[in-house]
Amino acid sequence: MLFTQPFSESRIDYSENSKIEGYKQILCKLGISEKLLVIKPHPAEKTRYRDYFPDSIIIESTFPAELMPLLGVKVNKVVTVTSSAAKSFEGKCDEIIHTKADDCFNFPKKLADGLERTVTE
Repeated sequence: MLFTQPFSESRIDYSENSKIEGYKQILCKLGISEKLLVIKPHPAEKTRYRDYFPDSIIIESTFPAELMPLLGVKVNKVVTVTSSAAKSFEGKCDEIIHTKADDCFNFPKKLADGLERTVTE
């Protein structure tokens, strides 16, 4: 399960293509096949993930991801850059991966610095 963030929607200096390329690089580094991937976009996103990940399952509904484990949704692995939704899967999946992934996303410095603080706090 990949929980995404609205990086390109919330900044004028960061493109949707950079965001998508970043997620693709993370998945490649982790050895996660798009055919086995479920993507839960952040509600504030406008990205049409189906266009970029046609072999993946995209959860189109805009409900809080934190409800998923309460409803019995089971996943093996949760991957995110900064989503707090991953915390709700603690003890309910095999692995939670928080990756700042600045080498994958090519974030502008100010955004990268903010994410660094978020990941380490």
